[in-house]
Amino acid sequence: MKSTRIEPKFWKEAPFLVGCLLTAFVLVAFFYSMTFLPVFVEGKLYSSKWAYLGSAAPNEFGDTLAGIAGSLAFVWLVVTVIIQATELREQRQEFAKMSEAQTEQVKLLVKQGEIFEDEQRQRKEQYHKELIDQYLLEIRNILLANSVTWSLEPNPESEMFMSSHSLSLLDNSAEELKGLDSDEFVRVATSEIGLNYAELCSQISDKKVRGEYPCNYPMHRLLKLFGRFKEFEERIGAIQQQRLHAIGFFDLRHNLVALSMLDVWDETDFGPT
Repeated sequence: MKSTRIEPKFWKEAPFLVGCLLTAFVLVAFFYSMTFLPVFVEGKLYSSKWAYLGSAAPNEFGDTLAGIAGSLAFVWLVVTVIIQATELREQRQEFAKMSEAQTEQVKLLVKQGEIFEDEQRQRKEQYHKELIDQYLLEIRNILLANSVTWSLEPNPESEMFMSSHSLSLLDNSAEELKGLDSDEFVRVATSEIGLNYAELCSQISDKKVRGEYPCNYPMHRLLKLFGRFKEFEERIGAIQQQRLHAIGFFDLRHNLVALSMLDVWDETDFGPT
């Protein structure tokens, strides 16, 4: 609620009251000098100024009035100057208060803008977090729902002796994996898939081994997922970028994309549908 300022009446202000007192003083002094003080003019003594004006020329009366009027004019000129100076000082104080109020208002607007930007940033960060949570959950579900195992056999043409064995991309049957949340799952899967990918690459180089390649693995779903993620990756905030780096998401993506390009899949069943 705005406070209403009550302007003081000008006749109650000190300069005006002083002017009134000085005016009264001047009039009293004028009346006293005109009535009770003798006047000696041109060698003749008059009992009062009134007695002298009664026989004096008309211009003498005008000069007397001009004198009293000049005195009063000077008094009120001084009073007016003092009143105006007071008003100017009050105006400067009001302007200073208005300037302070405007400064505070600007600070408040800046603060509100910062709060709004922070809320926008938090909403964007929350949106990105929820989107990333969804992507990580899809990766977790795909890897847990599909077993990928290569049955490797020795290659007679290879000089290296190697017994038949199998190599799994990820031991998705492990109970500890199923109990992990998406972030922990991706962290563990990144480490395990990275090691198995490196081993697979070393064993299939120069056709040292051969075997039955897995089929029906929905790698195309992962590739599509990574493709959708790539569309908004540059808009992700710093916090979520740090999160993805911490859990090894980018390493996992690199290994899976590289793995999809190796000649280790049953091509009759692999590919987007």
